[in-house]
Amino acid sequence: MGVYQSKRVPLLVINYDLPNNPELYICRIGRSGPQGRKVVAENLAKADEIRILQDIEQYYNTHIDEVPSNIGDLI
Repeated sequence: MGVYQSKRVPLLVINYDLPNNPELYICRIGRSGPQGRKVVAENLAKADEIRILQDIEQYYNTHIDEVPSNIGDLI
């Protein structure tokens, strides 16, 4: 727990479902990474949830990258 509290370990947030409200999306991630800690968020989205991701991108004026299909080759 000491390493976690020292903020040397970035947090990984995995969204198994996406909230319909963009404000809830950032709230979920923000509460996971308090006090300036780096947070990486992975979103598991089905084809019918792509619109939700696009709404989040538009709301926060950002871009959410798609994980490349060859992710295993990158590790």
